[in-house]
Amino acid sequence: MDSLKKMSYMGSLRPGEETLGKWLSDTGLPIKKFNSKSFAIQMSHQYVDYWAEVVDHGEWTSIAAVLFGEVVGRNSQEFYRFVLELNTSLNAAHIAVDSGRIVLVGNFPSEDVTKYRLFRDLSYFHQTHEYVYGLLLDKAEEFKVAFKPL
Repeated sequence: MDSLKKMSYMGSLRPGEETLGKWLSDTGLPIKKFNSKSFAIQMSHQYVDYWAEVVDHGEWTSIAAVLFGEVVGRNSQEFYRFVLELNTSLNAAHIAVDSGRIVLVGNFPSEDVTKYRLFRDLSYFHQTHEYVYGLLLDKAEEFKVAFKPL
């Protein structure tokens, strides 16, 4: 993530086919291009290396990363209740459940995206990912639940 902090924050064009991919490449982090509006960027923190998908949906842009697989165990309902409550305290993203997987998602209007804001939003998302990931690991142990492999 240090490369995100060291970047010069220039650019103010609405992301498009070339701009979003170029700005993501400028982070210095590994990038995968799925199509002209969908990319993945690899990030890591003390708990895990992960890929975050960045997608320009036209009116809005999203950043998303799978946190864990489906929760299993007798106390899974209580764990999911904790996740819902945790959502109320998150600012940079929210937690969703998609096909049983726990996913961290951030959304913002595409018209507001600049290179600076993209780097800032990636940094906020990454910090939130690290916080939520560690917290959910601790809570899984506390609630005696496990995660199905991804």
